[in-house]
Amino acid sequence: MEYLMVITVLFIISFISSLLLTKLMIRLSYLFGLLGRDIHKPNHPLVPRVGGLAIVITYLIVAGATILITRSGHVATFLIAPAIAAVIGLIEDVRGELNPLLKPLLLLLPGLPVVLLGAYDPRPVLPFIGQIRITLLYPLLVFAAYTVVSNAVNSLDVVNGSLVLTSIPPLLTLAVISMITGKIDSVLFVAIVIAAMLGFLRYNWYPAKVFSGNAGSNLIGALIASIAISSKLEVVAIIALFPHVMNEFYVLVSMRGVKSGKQVKDRPVTLSGNLVSSTMSPHAPLTLVRMLTADRPRSEAKISLYLSAICTYSSLLAVLTYIIDGVL
Repeated sequence: MEYLMVITVLFIISFISSLLLTKLMIRLSYLFGLLGRDIHKPNHPLVPRVGGLAIVITYLIVAGATILITRSGHVATFLIAPAIAAVIGLIEDVRGELNPLLKPLLLLLPGLPVVLLGAYDPRPVLPFIGQIRITLLYPLLVFAAYTVVSNAVNSLDVVNGSLVLTSIPPLLTLAVISMITGKIDSVLFVAIVIAAMLGFLRYNWYPAKVFSGNAGSNLIGALIASIAISSKLEVVAIIALFPHVMNEFYVLVSMRGVKSGKQVKDRPVTLSGNLVSSTMSPHAPLTLVRMLTADRPRSEAKISLYLSAICTYSSLLAVLTYIIDGVL
């Protein structure tokens, strides 16, 4: 009961803070010219592109205060690693697109404090096999986890509201299982970031008045990786994030390697009025959004909801896998 009250208080504080900060970020974006084109709208209007800083600032302040008050030992995983990922995203937001080969290398850095401080257990639990020990390999997997998950989460931030709606299902999955296994710290930090995301969603939902930018998506991706590592839910996270990972995989394969957006000549979708439709070009990247609009044009709002439904289904499979493994 006490933990429920703490979670509720943290949720309310984070939601209100993010709501106010998102409004502030919109004004600052216009002031400093940090704007991006909304390519899924007629006339491609300019929209503030660093609204995700509201999520970042809210999370880091509230999570930092929570760590100090609870004297949590998860500073590396729940504070430092997400902060590093967010800074990398902010640099990209301000400077423009980073070199497509440099970005995944930079996103290895959030794993550095986790590995150096030994904030991990090199004995992951595999379904139907049990606990295995991979002392030498696991640190490398920690580095890989941050760059893969951060890029995967960012890859579904493609239409209004999709970042929040596709990130909440895997976060809730990790939180529920963490609560069952007694990892209460993870639940607290999930509550903080989800509340911050919902405050941001108020202005990011269709028609969006602000975009997240890479800072927000990087922080969310790094936090998901941190929870998976600290709660020993690596396999659960992989299953829950299957749509994100496969979307990134489809893009890499169809583009024949890592390329920047400027190198893509044909976009995966086109605009028909206010509706998004799949392109017929065989040279365009293959994405989940392109698949969802292959049969008929759809609105951004519907695409976001469909993406959320896919991620929810995948997250339920992750929970089911955990339950079946526990029973057997």
